[in-house]
Amino acid sequence: MKKIISLLSALTLFTLFSYLALSPNPKWVGVDDYTKAKVAKLETFLDEDEHDSALILLTELLNTNQLPTKLRIYLLKKRAAIHKLRLHLHYAIRDHEKIRQLSSSRNSSELSRLRKSLERLQVERHLKSAYAAGGKNAGISKTMKKKIVVAYIYLNNNLSSQWSSKDRLQNHSNMNRVVDWFKKQSVRYDVEKLDIDVRYFFITPPRGYKKQWLERNDFIIKIKDQIAKQLGYRTFEGFVESLEGNDSQVAMVFHSNHKGRSFARVCHGAYSRCKYEYAILTEEVNDKRYNWRLPQVQAHEVTHLFGAADLYNIKQAKDFAVTDIMNYTSSSLRYSEISPITAWAVGWSERPKTPFIIKQ
Repeated sequence: MKKIISLLSALTLFTLFSYLALSPNPKWVGVDDYTKAKVAKLETFLDEDEHDSALILLTELLNTNQLPTKLRIYLLKKRAAIHKLRLHLHYAIRDHEKIRQLSSSRNSSELSRLRKSLERLQVERHLKSAYAAGGKNAGISKTMKKKIVVAYIYLNNNLSSQWSSKDRLQNHSNMNRVVDWFKKQSVRYDVEKLDIDVRYFFITPPRGYKKQWLERNDFIIKIKDQIAKQLGYRTFEGFVESLEGNDSQVAMVFHSNHKGRSFARVCHGAYSRCKYEYAILTEEVNDKRYNWRLPQVQAHEVTHLFGAADLYNIKQAKDFAVTDIMNYTSSSLRYSEISPITAWAVGWSERPKTPFIIKQ
């Protein structure tokens, strides 16, 4: 009797598995062979983490008319997952909102998590209601065109800021990525060939140097003589003139290798009559947790020097230019962009329409 029951159970399981094997996958119902082939190619891209190619194919497939609902939901989930990996939360939310519209279920835990993650990024969103474009065409960094020299000055006191050969080598690699990124972004706006030359300098700050010293309004005044002396120039002005050469513009960057918040001192507002704009970087080069952010911070602060203002602290910019380097951080610099508002600020394009006031 036990043998008969076992045989019947085996037959039942065999029948069940045979049915499942022969029954069509719900997402394939009503799908033509051409679309199936494209989806198969998509899944190959996803398996190999070729997300750039996958996104192109996903968008193409989702633009297909008469796509079965289950397949459309499947594709939207895949696209949203890539957007989430890149920290492009607005795009991931958009796709999950479409999924909710297509699905019989109105509750989406993933959509809720994405919205909460986006809200956590709005800490300073309330600070401003207008875009301050007063830094355009000011100081030694006017417009991001033609030849630009980046004077990258390492601050090393062997205490709070130390620069090993390994640190500098890693940072040079970061800046190479930043330069390549700027060039690729400029091509999008038909900017004449952008020439960015990064020159590195190494100085010891004056005695008594502390992290807080970097934030002083008179920082450049206090350090200029030290720079000239250590780099072999009679005056700081002479050092800058040597960088300007044949009509080059200068972006001056100071980097102190410790954990802190970077910023740029730009010639506008209270500093409208200044000449020497500069960025202060206080990001640790070998910070294992946040090292992926450093090239974006470098690009962000240099962009400030050429007239671009922050977008992350403007209330009306929460859902505007959401992948702009001045608004949100992506998982890699290559996934950030210079949007039309920032392109206008650095001299690459005409002024676009914005949901906020622009003050000049």
